Amino acid sequence: MFNVMDLDNNVKGYIGEEIASHFINKRIRCKRFQPDIINDYSISDTQKEFLRKNWKYLDIIRFNDNIQKMEIYEVKSRKYVPSRKPIWNKHAISPFVLNIYELAIKLNMDVKIFEILFYKDWNFSYIIKQFDKKHFSISKTRGQGSNYKNYFLNKK
Repeated sequence: MFNVMDLDNNVKGYIGEEIASHFINKRIRCKRFQPDIINDYSISDTQKEFLRKNWKYLDIIRFNDNIQKMEIYEVKSRKYVPSRKPIWNKHAISPFVLNIYELAIKLNMDVKIFEILFYKDWNFSYIIKQFDKKHFSISKTRGQGSNYKNYFLNKK
């Protein structure tokens, strides 16, 4: 028997994106759609070009009809650790992706973080907050994506 919480962080990320997509109304999960879908929205050509160019790096987007603005959601998931040191409360982000979100903000898009916290019993909580660089730790690697390989190789 396997515990999902012991698997690769990317697995938790995919699960987190799926959960987030159920809580964000009228969302587009970028991994499931082609970027041509943005042609249906009344956003600037510059914004459309930005979204097309960066489509594969985005988690979820949504056009907010109320304020006539494109929203981008970066989904971050992690397991609950009660004694987590404050420095580990930050999420890892690559300089490349950080630049994408900073440019989106300059292009008048609303960038948000959808943060999911998984508990031991697989209950979860989430919070949506405005994107702020201070919530992240700049990382040159993609995080701990090799954890699941170590888990399965060492599992007897």
